[in-house]
Amino acid sequence: MNKKIVTGIVCLAGVGLLAACDNDATADISKETFKISLNEAVEIFEEKHPNATITSINFDKDFGEYRYDIEGVDNSKEYEISVDATSKDLKEKEEKLDREDANGQKKRNEALNLEKIISPQEAMKAALAEMNNKGNAVEWSIEQELQNTYYSVQVKDGRTETEVNVSATDGKILSVETDQ
Repeated sequence: MNKKIVTGIVCLAGVGLLAACDNDATADISKETFKISLNEAVEIFEEKHPNATITSINFDKDFGEYRYDIEGVDNSKEYEISVDATSKDLKEKEEKLDREDANGQKKRNEALNLEKIISPQEAMKAALAEMNNKGNAVEWSIEQELQNTYYSVQVKDGRTETEVNVSATDGKILSVETDQ
């Protein structure tokens, strides 16, 4: 009898913890203000690696902390810096490029054009408007395909997740893909 009660309590506690985690994972970052901006995070990367070109930027929650994960390359190495959006705490990683990516190949193919792009807030606003303001923006990234730089904004509404791709230069919606 006691085993059943203890098992029931453990199960309820587990469900409660999972529900709390899910609520936190769906917080709307479009309404949040962070101490470190995208521009500051990019400046940190560029100060650490002045000869590198940025190839991707991702903003999401990692172990309870919002972080900018910025990747870039020079002619021989790939760099990754993770900047805490509140404390400016840095994590760095670096590795040698594969032969096919070395000598500027990856640098040319995957370089992000960060000139004259809209802010993450503008991209999230456009993505949420496309979703009729239903759901929360839970993460975003800046990506490049065919020399077009765009934001990929993840919007979560209950159990439905939608990826909205927004042009980084003019805020127009490029595509919408929903997973249920």
